[in-house]
Amino acid sequence: MNFYKRFIGDIQAKTGGLTLAEFGAYDRLLDHYYSTEQPVPADEVYRICRAMSASERGATDKVLSKFFELGEGGYTQSKADEVIAKALPLIEAARANGKKGGRPPKPKTQTEPSGLAKHNPDGTQDESYPKPKPKEIPSSPTVRVDSPEGEPPKPTRIACPYTELLATFHDECTSMPRVMKLSSNRRTTLLARWKEVDTDSHFESTDDGIGIFRAIFKRAQASDFLSGRSGKFKPGFDWLIKSENFLKLCEGNYDNRSTP
Repeated sequence: MNFYKRFIGDIQAKTGGLTLAEFGAYDRLLDHYYSTEQPVPADEVYRICRAMSASERGATDKVLSKFFELGEGGYTQSKADEVIAKALPLIEAARANGKKGGRPPKPKTQTEPSGLAKHNPDGTQDESYPKPKPKEIPSSPTVRVDSPEGEPPKPTRIACPYTELLATFHDECTSMPRVMKLSSNRRTTLLARWKEVDTDSHFESTDDGIGIFRAIFKRAQASDFLSGRSGKFKPGFDWLIKSENFLKLCEGNYDNRSTP
């Protein structure tokens, strides 16, 4: 495979605790895995990751133990195997079409010129000739939210499960104040975060999306700063789901920093 999708929200949720060296090893191992479509050889992992120093090799070992499984053929990764299996039929079809000179052309259908009346043999126009109907544009699924007056509901691919997301926040962020009511402003803000993460991760189902948000809320609770354990700050739900704060949380800005 010369290309594979990177779902940013999903990657951030899964690799939030990695150091810079560990994340670099994670990236190189996945790139090699997808490009070769084969397990990573156990005796070549350091060369593939370009791990020269002892600390770099230690980072590689940690990533292998956490995200890969060692088998007879080398290190494998179940998610990568799933992506490759889905892509193989498309790759083979593209190769077959390439050998035939490209995709077969679509059959052309002869139609009357659009918007013109039919001419009779005597040169007059037949006004009764039916004009082509305009194409109907399918509407996107929408979620009804308490939007400001005059604004229509915004479309989303998978409906935002407001109540379930709030329950997930309460389950994971136990040190933060509980939310008593999902106001219209909170719903609008939560919908915006749901759509942003969906755009990056492409939820396959509602449960898939809730799982990613659960990982994000767990990350907030694990932070000494956000949970209030540092004694300097203690945010709540409204602060957490604001666009700028939420993005910084996903990017690891509030993760605990280990002292050297």
